Amino acid sequence: MVVIFSGNEYAKVRRDKNTRTVEVLSGVDWKFQRDNELPFVMKVGDTINIEKMTYHRIHKGQDKLVIEIQEHED
Repeated sequence: MVVIFSGNEYAKVRRDKNTRTVEVLSGVDWKFQRDNELPFVMKVGDTINIEKMTYHRIHKGQDKLVIEIQEHED
């Protein structure tokens, strides 16, 4: 489980070596953005699949964001 607090600047661009699945456990107005796409608001219960080597970022919202990340062997 990963917890990100809204006081942190968190729009860092990432690119991971393995495919990941992210489940949103809590958070308000946090946004997810893949490279060359518009950001969308993440909602509790959302599952986001991130293919390996895909640029992506999270834009901060209110409260804290709690996510569960599963990394898959490719």
